[in-house]
Amino acid sequence: MIIKLFKSLFFSLLVISSVTHSESKDGSLFIYAAEANKSLPMMVDDITTWKSVGYSDYTNELIYSFNLKGTKATLNFSKDSIKSFSDKATTKFCDSAETRALLDQSRIKANYFDTSGVFLFQIKINNTDC
Repeated sequence: MIIKLFKSLFFSLLVISSVTHSESKDGSLFIYAAEANKSLPMMVDDITTWKSVGYSDYTNELIYSFNLKGTKATLNFSKDSIKSFSDKATTKFCDSAETRALLDQSRIKANYFDTSGVFLFQIKINNTDC
């Protein structure tokens, strides 16, 4: 389901990218975020809900927000488990042609929150991570 969403949004990016590079890149990433948000929230797996995505032209970042089932206390992430989580997320973004194309245009910042909205951790991914 997520891959289908990324595919349709990726093709939207390609169509829009016929204007000047800087303006079209920012414009297409704003449009990608707006289109993706129409399908959100979306369950990614049994504990992760993709809540929203936005684009910051100032930092050239797509900013994703995810909620994990549980509270900060019950989820109890250590530095090692966050590193493992980050490695898996990076692999998912790098291995998919659609999301890899997003990394060629911007950086990814993923913010993770618990069920009650308490910030847990942040993952940053860029094309050199692939």
